[in-house]
Amino acid sequence: MWQWEIYLFPYRNEQPHPVVILSSDERCANETLTHVNGLLCTSVRLNRELKRHETGLDEADGLDWKRAVRCDFIYALPKIEFFEKRGEVSRLRRVAITRKLIDCLRLPLEFLKRNPSIHHAALPAVLSPDAVAGWTAFTIQRSLIVA
Repeated sequence: MWQWEIYLFPYRNEQPHPVVILSSDERCANETLTHVNGLLCTSVRLNRELKRHETGLDEADGLDWKRAVRCDFIYALPKIEFFEKRGEVSRLRRVAITRKLIDCLRLPLEFLKRNPSIHHAALPAVLSPDAVAGWTAFTIQRSLIVA
């Protein structure tokens, strides 16, 4: 299991749903850590528009049909319960999910845009699990931080 992979998770009282793994590769590989962070994916009817807190995945990401990724809540899920890898989020969709997370969780990147001296000193050009150890990070390119 690695960051950005999609696995089925057996939710209680429901059919299994795909989940996008958000935790860093280091956390996923660490056998002493029992949980990973993930985003729930739900089925989407063909004619339904995505909601403000959702972004889409589909066959290009290894899924059987269009799914909505809910970006307004990050679940902590036990690693041991995941089964059947379904795919991997494409690079383009990783950016879409990252932007949606920033928007839905109201991460304070606007503050960094208004105070460029802070982010240059405090942040690397790209935040990644390697750059920010112990933090469930996702790739944020400098273009998202600097206007």
